[in-house]
Amino acid sequence: MKNRAVGSTLRKYPGLFPPLVPFDPPVVRFDYRTAPEDQPIGEDYLRAAGTDPAPLRRQALRINRALREWLAPLDLLDICFIFGPDDRGDPVLTSEVSPDCFRLQDARGESYDKDLFRRKASPETIIARWRGLVDSIRAKE
Repeated sequence: MKNRAVGSTLRKYPGLFPPLVPFDPPVVRFDYRTAPEDQPIGEDYLRAAGTDPAPLRRQALRINRALREWLAPLDLLDICFIFGPDDRGDPVLTSEVSPDCFRLQDARGESYDKDLFRRKASPETIIARWRGLVDSIRAKE
């Protein structure tokens, strides 16, 4: 799920989008989970493999909207969802929602996510940011 042009969007489609350009509506991208890096998979391939992408798209958009509202004023740039079927075959979120699977920034562009690791932030910085994130979420309860 991409709310802005970041990460793999910029790497895989260089020059197509300026960094951080907002996507409205958000971009739903399906990936085939394989090593060494997940590969985008077209919706026609999903249908050919027996998976209807429409319910997955609806669920991803619904969860993304709820998370964006819940995390505001922080900006949810992108997030990875992994779905599995429930007892009726409906898609349910099966992956965690954590700073390891999304990019989240404040109004100044400060990260609260996996990019802290990638930019080699100190353990103290990472812990302080993640504590701040947890504290801000708890304050909303």
